[in-house]
Amino acid sequence: MFSKQKSDNATMDENGLMDQAKFIRPMILGKVKDAERPEYCQELNEITRADAGVRGWLEGPFNENNVNVMFGSNWVPVERFAVRQKDKLRPIDISPNSS
Repeated sequence: MFSKQKSDNATMDENGLMDQAKFIRPMILGKVKDAERPEYCQELNEITRADAGVRGWLEGPFNENNVNVMFGSNWVPVERFAVRQKDKLRPIDISPNSS
């Protein structure tokens, strides 16, 4: 049985997020860089690229400098991890505004 849990709404709007991007971006990139790679990392990458190829919403990979050239300082990375459900790996994105 599941209990009802209160869902949290975004804590800031897009402008607020972009104002904080210069602080949030290095924090997320540092966390990801120092993290141990999970065993499913390659599989998650393949799932992401296959799905993006079908939908046409992904380009890259790009490093931080490439993205800075494209967007200036107005971008925030999104962490992606996965949960295995039965025999399928389910990608999950964590944005800085979704805590």
